[in-house]
Amino acid sequence: LPTATTFDAGEDSFITIADSSNFTVQSGATFSMTGRRYSPPANPNYIYHRAQLDISDSNTFTMQGGSVFSMTTYSIINNLGTGVFDTSGLATLSITGTLNTNHAATNRFATDVTVPYGGLITHPANTTTKQNWLDLSFTNLTLDSGNFAIDVNGKGYAAGQGPGGSNTGGGSYAAAGGNGSEVVYGSMTAPTDLGSGGAAGSGGGAVKITIAGNLVNNSTITASGSTGGNNCTNSAGTGSGGSIWINFTNAGTWSGSGSLLALPDISGQFSGCVTGSGGRIAVTGYGTDSHTQTEGAESAGNPGNQPSLLGAAGTIVKKSAAQSVGKLTIFGSDSILPTKLFSTDPNFDEYLVSRAPIEVGNGGNFVLPTGSAYTLRGGGLTTIASNSNFIVQSGASYTSSGYTQGWCFEGYSCYYFYSTLTIGSTNSFIAQSGAVVDTGRLSVINNLGTGTFDTSGMSSLTIGGTLNTDHTATNTFSPNVTVGTYGFITHPANTTTKQHWLDLDFTNLTMDPSGVIDVSGKGYAGGSV
Repeated sequence: LPTATTFDAGEDSFITIADSSNFTVQSGATFSMTGRRYSPPANPNYIYHRAQLDISDSNTFTMQGGSVFSMTTYSIINNLGTGVFDTSGLATLSITGTLNTNHAATNRFATDVTVPYGGLITHPANTTTKQNWLDLSFTNLTLDSGNFAIDVNGKGYAAGQGPGGSNTGGGSYAAAGGNGSEVVYGSMTAPTDLGSGGAAGSGGGAVKITIAGNLVNNSTITASGSTGGNNCTNSAGTGSGGSIWINFTNAGTWSGSGSLLALPDISGQFSGCVTGSGGRIAVTGYGTDSHTQTEGAESAGNPGNQPSLLGAAGTIVKKSAAQSVGKLTIFGSDSILPTKLFSTDPNFDEYLVSRAPIEVGNGGNFVLPTGSAYTLRGGGLTTIASNSNFIVQSGASYTSSGYTQGWCFEGYSCYYFYSTLTIGSTNSFIAQSGAVVDTGRLSVINNLGTGTFDTSGMSSLTIGGTLNTDHTATNTFSPNVTVGTYGFITHPANTTTKQHWLDLDFTNLTMDPSGVIDVSGKGYAGGSV
């Protein structure tokens, strides 16, 4: 298209660049795509009149500097295979319609790219093998509010397919699926895998975005699973969430109020559908973080209120350019299946577990190194399992705190969300000299069986919540122990035989006025001799 010419792809137009050709829009020329949505009289269904540009293998579409590009909402660009969509000569590009592309194609973007309301970037669906995913590079990217600007929901492995595919329940990826696969795969810090299919629905797709400048996200980037239609039942689960990795290469700014989602499909579980696991999300290398997303919005976990049907929560990693490893968040919504962390996983600078059960160690040491912090919030459950040690090194901190929801006064409804650390038999929690252990009012430590709770390396310990333990467990305390205002030490209840009692050794013990050691009603059950 030479200077001063215009190419207008109107509604119902299909343009294909073929046979090793180049479509070049020169400086001063204009290329526009104009689709339309039409609602006929007395017809509730829309009719779409789209404008479509297909860039096939070995063909190129190029916008030179000074040229003009425009498209409307109901326009589509398909750049698949080894095609090239090159707008790098432009200062700005607005993707107002749909860009359907994949990793094999080349996309060279303008310096400043905006996806406004109605715009969409996606990739084709996969089936039994990993063939399609997004791998896009931008200088500056702005996603406007009001829609799913980047959406690969249900475009991972097909139903029953993938490393964590299941024919009995939900698909797995970052953790176990509900009543389904328990296969865990993929990187936490650089996730690029597809979600696996459940018995009914497909997994989420995969999005990798590289940012050389800044990202403003006021929209939603989503790689969630699907139910596969209306055939989802208790024995036919959804796919797992997929993956989102946003990597800043020059410590740019991450801002906006949008969301990142790698959920299993949430719609079916309210009608009895088993869900897959959450997927994996990572945002790495940013210099300034001024985004206002909530952790729930970013969650790769599972919303809902039917724990027996929910797959386990996925993983969210955020690492600034200044951090060595970053922060791992596991945020679920009351699933009873744990997300498992292994001794071979990275040692993060920060951990946050909220409304999700996790297992740590799993046959090795789970170590909090110097300078790191582990926070267990309300509804969070950490279990040390499989002959493992949870070690809090000098200069590291372990904090556990629950919370209430509602009005906790007489006549009003109130919900308590406890944070719980469970030390299984032959497992240990060890706080070394210089470590910090802070347990709040609604925190619980269960040290039962032959577990070990060892804070002897610390100079002092305040039990601010509940310590539920037994004579068979090992409790090696700091020289100075305080049972705080809401502190509570107890043992489990007995029934017909003497099985549980307290046998604790202290050097110095201080009981605050409201702190208690209380085993009332925990002797033999009524009617027992």
